Amino acid sequence: MSSLSTAIQQIKKVRPLIHNITNLVATEFSANALLSLGASPLMAHAPEELEEIIQLSNALVLNIGTIDVRQRESMFMALSLACQKDIPILLDPVGAGASKFRTQTALDLLQHAKEKRGRLVLKGNASEIMSLAGHFIQSKGVDSNVGADSADYLLDAAKNLITTYNIETVGITGKDDFIVGKNNQHALNSHGHPLMSQITATGCILTAITAAFCAVDSDLFSATQNAFKCLSLAGEASAEKSQGQGLGSFKVQLINELSLL
Repeated sequence: MSSLSTAIQQIKKVRPLIHNITNLVATEFSANALLSLGASPLMAHAPEELEEIIQLSNALVLNIGTIDVRQRESMFMALSLACQKDIPILLDPVGAGASKFRTQTALDLLQHAKEKRGRLVLKGNASEIMSLAGHFIQSKGVDSNVGADSADYLLDAAKNLITTYNIETVGITGKDDFIVGKNNQHALNSHGHPLMSQITATGCILTAITAAFCAVDSDLFSATQNAFKCLSLAGEASAEKSQGQGLGSFKVQLINELSLL
């Protein structure tokens, strides 16, 4: 496993282009997070240009946070093209379990990636991952409502998804984060700060950041570990430096810390 500092240096050196088909809430925040790390964001979903854009890209992010029928079609097209190019694909099933359309879209994307032999990383919170694994935990929108004592169930859910859909790595966010790999690998990340859950789209920028790490490291399990550690350490530093200044200052400081890592 490459060290976090080595991985960040590689991102700044390579400046990978990360193609994001993401949600409306997270677009600007994700782009700024990627720029802060040294990666290049590209936010595009029009089917008319996807083939050209994928040819330029080093990783693809699919985030279903504000999914609609047209965006869904673009995601499937982009996924197929990314599989042809053999670049990493990051799927964020935001709100899976909250609606049938949302949940089925995520499952269909997983199946499509399997059929196309894509190199896939699935990143979600505990509730989303449990829902996709068939445990049918009722999601609270984009927030997890799975208890902290559910670690064994989460690991089993991740392993089942990996086996069923040939996923390379599953990243699960929560008070403690779990990263599970296809070769019976698993890791725990206990860094981070509660303020990270009080501003919108921190989970979404984690997905984008993970794509940047995956773009420069062929070991997607290692890359996902480094990405989770990167954002959570930035979150800790941001909370300390913005103490007493409110959530707006914390969000700005989070971008600052990503640029300073």
